[in-house]
Amino acid sequence: MFKRALILAAAALLTLSCAASGAVPKVAAPAAGDVNVPGQRSPVIIFFDDMESGENGWTHEDNTSGALPKFHLDTYYAYDGTYSWWCGELNAAYTGGDGYGNSWDQRLVVPDTDISSATYPVLTFAYRYDSEPGYDYTYIQAESLGVYVDLAPPYNGSSGGWHDIGAYGALLGTYDNPARVRFRFVSDGAYSDADGDYDSDGGGIMLDNIKIMDFYDSTVFFLDDGESGGLCISSVAGAAGDYWHITARSCPAYSDPHCWWCGDDGDTTVTPGNLDNSASSSTRRCRRSTATTGWSSSRRTAAPPGTRTATGGATSASATAGRRAGSTASI
Repeated sequence: MFKRALILAAAALLTLSCAASGAVPKVAAPAAGDVNVPGQRSPVIIFFDDMESGENGWTHEDNTSGALPKFHLDTYYAYDGTYSWWCGELNAAYTGGDGYGNSWDQRLVVPDTDISSATYPVLTFAYRYDSEPGYDYTYIQAESLGVYVDLAPPYNGSSGGWHDIGAYGALLGTYDNPARVRFRFVSDGAYSDADGDYDSDGGGIMLDNIKIMDFYDSTVFFLDDGESGGLCISSVAGAAGDYWHITARSCPAYSDPHCWWCGDDGDTTVTPGNLDNSASSSTRRCRRSTATTGWSSSRRTAAPPGTRTATGGATSASATAGRRAGSTASI
C-alpha cells in the first residue's frame, strides 16, 4: 500500500515508462495494429510517445464534471423517527452492499439562518460515520467573512454508531450572520466500498436533528429532523475543469521541449481546487490481449496531505498529485 502521494506518483510514472518503452532506447513507434512476433525474446515496443507530435491519440477529461449529489434522506440506519440524512448509498457492487465511493466531494448545506437575536447561538446534530481513517473526512463548517472554516476537528474512522453532539454544540456566534453552515464529506482516490479496499458500515456519514438554537433560552432558529422532506440542501463541488494539455515548458519536461502538463500555466505554483483529471493513451493490441496506458492526477484541496489512489492493472496506472502543483508525464 502506498501511503504517500509523491511515492505513488513516482511509481506510477515508472510503470508508465516501463510499460511504454520496455526500458529500451527511444525509437520511432511501430505502426498501429497487432504486434505478434512468435519466439521474440527481445523487448518489442508497442507504444511510444515523446509528446513531440501533439496529443497523438491521447484522451483527457475532468472526472468531476459528472458528479451527482449523494446526501439524501434514507431509512437505512435512521436515528430518530423514519428518516436521516445519509452521504452514502446502497449499491450491490460495493463491498457489503453499502457505503461510499472514491473521489467524493459532497455537501449538505443548511439554509441561511438569521441568528441576530441569539445570545449564544450553537449548532447541534446527531451523527454516525464510518470512513477510511486518515484519508476520508467529514468537515463541519461555517462561513467566516465569506470563507468556510472548520467548527471542529473533522470526523474520520468509525464513530461506533450514532451519537448526539449535545446541547453545547458548536458555537456560531463568532461567524457570519446569517449563519451559513454545511457538512462536507471528502474521500480520496482509493480505499472505499466502491473498490473494496475499505468496507465501511453504512459510510460515509449520517446526520439527523440538525438544529441551530440559542443555548441560553433554547430558542430554535432552524431544525431539520428529516421527517418532512428535509430542509437542508444536498450539493456537490463545481466541476474543476480539464487541465491536461501539451506544454512547451522546458523545466518539467523529461525530453525537451514538450510534455503533458496537468496544471495551470498562468500560475504553476497552484493546483486548481477540486482537481480530478485523467489522461489515457489510445489502445494498442499485443497478441490476443488489449492494453491501454494512462496517467491521472488528482488533488483534494480540503483533504489532508497523504491522499493516494490504486493502480488499475499491469498496463494502466493512476496517481494522486498530493501537494504538488500539477503533474507532468513524458513517455
